Amino acid sequence: MVNEHKVTVERMFAASAKGDIEEFLSYLTDDVTWTIIGDENLIGKEAIRQFMLPCTDTPTFTVEKIIAEGEVAMGHGNMEMKGKDGITQPYAYCDIYHFNNDKVSKMTTFVKQTNT
Repeated sequence: MVNEHKVTVERMFAASAKGDIEEFLSYLTDDVTWTIIGDENLIGKEAIRQFMLPCTDTPTFTVEKIIAEGEVAMGHGNMEMKGKDGITQPYAYCDIYHFNNDKVSKMTTFVKQTNT
């Protein structure tokens, strides 16, 4: 049996990896909240769109695992993205997604710069 929330998260990662902000946003409720621990708190699709638009270089993601149960899904892995200094750096991340029916209504992201 395929968990539809897991499929949605896979599609979100794929949209993000190709820099397709509108496809990424299509999986979210209009009143979605996104908390990036230690950094940003975004409320609504428009706030997320404005946050993502300045990203001229799409981060490179490696998804290690996606787990989904009930109305919650989690994805974690590694990524590389340019820092504020313009230098590409490695990071580890973990995203937690809460669903309202078939769309994400809350996201929480933990991200940490790594050495490798």
